[in-house]
Amino acid sequence: MTRLLTLWATVAVALAALTPALPAQAETSGIASGVDSARGCVYNGFDYVPPASGIAVGPHCFSTPDASGKPVVAAVDPGKTAADLAAVQRWSPLHPDHYVAEGTMATRLVGSAPRATNSAAIAKFVSDALPRKYLPDTLDPWLRMGVNVGGGVHAHDNIPIYTVDSSNPHQWFATFVSTDARVVNFPRLVQVTTGRLPIPTWAKPSDGGDRAFATFDVATGIMRGYYGVTKGGTSGNEWHFAASGYWYGDPTTRTAGPDNYWLGYLTGSSSVIGISNELTQIGAEEVRRGEINHMVSVTFPDYLKGTISFPAKQTDGGLDPAAFPAAPAAGQVFTFPRGFDVDAYVKANAIDPTMAAVMRAVKKYGGIVADRNAFVMALNFEHPYGMGDGVNPWKTDPVLSARINGLKQNAFPWALTEWLPVGYAGHLTNAADQAPAPSAPTAPAVEQPRPTGVYYNPGYATSGGRKWFTRCEPYSTTERCFAYIWATEVVQTRTGWSTRWNWVFNNLSYLPATRASWGSNPLANTGTFTSGGRSWKTSCGDEWTGDNGCRAFIRSRVPVYRDGNYRYEDRWVFNNVIAFNG
Repeated sequence: MTRLLTLWATVAVALAALTPALPAQAETSGIASGVDSARGCVYNGFDYVPPASGIAVGPHCFSTPDASGKPVVAAVDPGKTAADLAAVQRWSPLHPDHYVAEGTMATRLVGSAPRATNSAAIAKFVSDALPRKYLPDTLDPWLRMGVNVGGGVHAHDNIPIYTVDSSNPHQWFATFVSTDARVVNFPRLVQVTTGRLPIPTWAKPSDGGDRAFATFDVATGIMRGYYGVTKGGTSGNEWHFAASGYWYGDPTTRTAGPDNYWLGYLTGSSSVIGISNELTQIGAEEVRRGEINHMVSVTFPDYLKGTISFPAKQTDGGLDPAAFPAAPAAGQVFTFPRGFDVDAYVKANAIDPTMAAVMRAVKKYGGIVADRNAFVMALNFEHPYGMGDGVNPWKTDPVLSARINGLKQNAFPWALTEWLPVGYAGHLTNAADQAPAPSAPTAPAVEQPRPTGVYYNPGYATSGGRKWFTRCEPYSTTERCFAYIWATEVVQTRTGWSTRWNWVFNNLSYLPATRASWGSNPLANTGTFTSGGRSWKTSCGDEWTGDNGCRAFIRSRVPVYRDGNYRYEDRWVFNNVIAFNG
């Protein structure tokens, strides 16, 4: 067994090296633990893994200890130009080719997630009783759902995102000021979100009641969110605000990085639920392409009072649970049934391209109850204020204008939705697991100490300078563990090939069990076989495994770079290893 584990560790490192090299990892925030047991909440900026139930022990904490001491702005790089800054300011965090929240909860797959026991009741409530409670009779039923775009297009309660570069000598800075207790009572929040900070000269908050915006600094990776913003001061260059929040991303990859899976602000908030709602808005380029590759935020007229669904950190819900037991909670996630054929529904009901993209995204990634709206549920799109000075492609671009004005938002089938349990915190279902063969060991396994290393122990780890995540689950009489590595992957989209940072499936490992317990299972016997329509081959007792193990390969179509472009080729891909302990 020792030989197998040693060889396995060596080969696994070699396999990991096949992915592009990672840059130096971003610093951690100095957080000691993922859970504050005294407050019954989960720290933000910490890659929290829930207990076996999949339900978080509580909501996110409003304030998370941050002992990092990271600089709030970057050192000036005199080599950067005004043209460099202009390119940064045009760079959209919501663009599908470089989505900032790639590899976070926003891109996890929710199809296999459990459903709430009252899921059907919630679906009925949000499709009928909830809109009837808040909609004036003159607007019901033709206005069941609103649309937030801004800049004179539809409603304007969505959040502009401004991309800035604090290291560029041409970047404009302004002074941010707050006297609100939600800010001044938290010293690190004051340090990171007040004072002299980068912001475009033409920036302004949303025109709705929240008067909000967010900034993403590509030089530091810091995402800042602001609420209740007004511009003024004696200099005319001050931004006064009521609330704020922040988290640290990875400036090298321009993503949230591997340490912000839940997108929660470390301390504070710019919206009710306290996560980066701005990153679950629908991007302009996504609308153009007709494909949304992440979770969709939806604002609701109201939700449960006093119930907070992880990853949210707070709620302003006003619906009494005793009177409205089927109301959803702030932060709760919804999707469609596993067997629901979105494309068939779209065709049968003549759904427009943008609503079709919304429905596909909700089926795949889910929608989240993100905040309160006036009297309807509302979709939220990329705000034009963040796209540039005087730029509004929702008006000027013929494709975007046609698609946003042709959106039939009331066509969303709320009655067909299914709802995940309150507090559901399962994650990393976004990485594509390779399916193992169907048969499993049958004889009782022999209890053995758990092997060490990232391949056999659940949770997050750093090994060999790489970020890893491992999740384990029972498998007949033994246990199997899926290991993922934070790396770049090549994916094919509707418009071509793209590389992106994500949690990438690396390998599957079965905990040691007796040879007899595996019996005739093809994963434990040399040969070839077919399972789930896929070709497999197993090699046991070879030079790589030694006498006490087997490794299996699956025939897969993988992207290969050849002659200046990517294309798919069929190859044998290493999938899993098993070890015998007797």
